[in-house]
Amino acid sequence: LTELKQSATDFNPFNFYRMGLAYQGLGDIEKARHYFEKAAYFNGLGGLNYAFCRTKALEKLAGM
Repeated sequence: LTELKQSATDFNPFNFYRMGLAYQGLGDIEKARHYFEKAAYFNGLGGLNYAFCRTKALEKLAGM
């Protein structure tokens, strides 16, 4: 998480998805949900990163 926070950019929704996975692994469901929501409902220019992570983030949210 420390490395992701240092190197992650707010313009890449896949970074939010990765942070959600990390918090989920730590058992912090509220923070995981927050980052999965940021990934799933990213309001940016889109692109491949968003296309790859949106469906995965929505699946994670549905399972919480």
